[in-house]
Amino acid sequence: MLNPAPDPAAAPTPAAQEHVLIYASLSGGPAMRVPCNDHGMVDLDGLGEQGRVRYLLARALIGREYDLPVHVGPDEAGHCGPGAGINRVPRPAP
Repeated sequence: MLNPAPDPAAAPTPAAQEHVLIYASLSGGPAMRVPCNDHGMVDLDGLGEQGRVRYLLARALIGREYDLPVHVGPDEAGHCGPGAGINRVPRPAP
């Protein structure tokens, strides 16, 4: 018997992922938060158009506007709240 094709609706959504990359702003502005897998890989197709543009912009501006990303896993409470695509998160106070 052949296995049925995977149902796209059953695929994990960015909100269901517990790992994120956080790009902190170098200018004190909001950080960029991007859902990823446990290896830090981002599903570009799963971000949607606006999320993909923001993610690629954050990557392109590393060193000018954003710091290198920090991979945050599920055991680091407070960093993995619900959201879709990319969420802006406030930069922690120095």
